[in-house]
Amino acid sequence: MNAFHITNVVAVLLGLAMGLFLKNCMDLTPIEKMSIRIPGDSLIRMLQLVSIPTLTTSIVLGVTALTAEATKKIAWRGAAYILLLTIICVCLGLALVLLIKPGAGQTVGQGELEKVLPPLHAFLDVVRNMFPPNPIQACFQHHKTVLLPFTSNGTRSMVGSYVGGSSTLGLIVFSFVAGRILQDTLERSRILVDIVAVINAANRFVVSVILCYFPFGMLFLTANSILEVHDLETFYRLTKFLGVILLGLVLHSVVILPALYYWIVRRNPWTVVRGVFPALLTAWFVTSSTATLPVTLRCCESRNKIDPRITRFMLPIATTMNKHGTALYEAAAAVFVAQFYNINLNMGQLLTIGVASAVSSLGSSALPAAGATTTIFVMSLVGIPAKNAAILMATEWLLDRCNTVVNVLGDCFGVALIEALSLNELGVEPSNENAEEHMQDTQVPSTIP
Repeated sequence: MNAFHITNVVAVLLGLAMGLFLKNCMDLTPIEKMSIRIPGDSLIRMLQLVSIPTLTTSIVLGVTALTAEATKKIAWRGAAYILLLTIICVCLGLALVLLIKPGAGQTVGQGELEKVLPPLHAFLDVVRNMFPPNPIQACFQHHKTVLLPFTSNGTRSMVGSYVGGSSTLGLIVFSFVAGRILQDTLERSRILVDIVAVINAANRFVVSVILCYFPFGMLFLTANSILEVHDLETFYRLTKFLGVILLGLVLHSVVILPALYYWIVRRNPWTVVRGVFPALLTAWFVTSSTATLPVTLRCCESRNKIDPRITRFMLPIATTMNKHGTALYEAAAAVFVAQFYNINLNMGQLLTIGVASAVSSLGSSALPAAGATTTIFVMSLVGIPAKNAAILMATEWLLDRCNTVVNVLGDCFGVALIEALSLNELGVEPSNENAEEHMQDTQVPSTIP
């Protein structure tokens, strides 16, 4: 166990002790609780600060480092991996929640279905966000259509507007197109590619500095998580649902992903898990796969020796679209809420929940609590009132972390698998150093061994 792991484990233990002491021995005001969270929030903000530069520059460098034919084949393999695993997770989540029925017997009352936003408009929002009118605006805003009621005559109207939160899909499309243009004009644009490489290297150095602060921020994030568990009674009522989700996530992480990797690559899958453990630990505490991206890149390249041409092309895309844990959670959570409030769902509605969970997970924000937001969207498609989702908040703090860890693990297995399938497109099996030289990038010392 290296120093990075030891300091993080110590920080977690100290955070647990600190949180339990403050919760049981002191009566803190809301302002005091908010003050305790500030060091942890600072860690999340710092990671979010470097997430967009990491995402955009990594895609540009990844595309320019590959030939056009290799880019096309690798992209198709990545898309097939993401789509296949997302469908498997949705089916697994639905099967478990329908088989175990965690919401049965906890009926609060007969529920009613409400008017919903047509699925077409939700899909059109995804399309709109893929092509932002301004790449700068896409860094902090995305388009969203909502159904607003008019109290004067009782009708409803769909209104589209820009809301807070980066349009990650739009940034991916923009960066991919920019990379292809630079790739096609590489002789004339070499200086610009070198500038992007320098920005990427500088960003990596900033990440190494942030990781030095990581244990301190983790301590306060852990303490704050303990303080935010207000209603333990509600938590115990949802234990069965919690068990269903955790069972699904464990089956996917321990059985499906390793089995798929071993079946195709014929290598020990646990070496992948061991290599990306720091990224999984980061994902657990910051609950954001986007904020974890810089750490994930370092782990895949430095510890697992995956070709940077693959990681920098695929990981930013997978971080946004490859959300196995979120897809499983959304499908199971929507059915659980229906069971809890005695809302009967027919086969067509279950199919709608499955499709909506898959689609919304592909285009959802990779930020904390994104699962709760997209679950409300999935519920709305079958008419389950959004207010009923309040019962999920008792477990959101834990399941959001578990989902993020599974999402990041799926990304790491994906790039390892795609690299093994793409050796012909890469020319020969490159070493990490050769690939770095090919990309004209400057390696920065990593704080992760």
